[in-house]
Amino acid sequence: MLLLSRNEAYAVRRRVTAAELTTTVRINPATVELNRRDGMPDPCIVTCDALVTVNQDDLVEYLTTLSPARMEMVDRSLLFALGLD
Repeated sequence: MLLLSRNEAYAVRRRVTAAELTTTVRINPATVELNRRDGMPDPCIVTCDALVTVNQDDLVEYLTTLSPARMEMVDRSLLFALGLD
């Protein structure tokens, strides 16, 4: 999962917004490819069409923080997936 909530939310909310990750790579405007350079153990994609709300207590392993450039790509994919572009 890629956590998407604003930073301030983690201190005050138990549930936060995330996008699912998958190793089934289907490239479209609502996805962003990630790989080892991004800190991921295997190539995968962020699927901005698959947003979920998760309990922070269920999050068990931190993998990486994406670069600002990669998060900009996620932002554009989110806008597309939500019809806000």
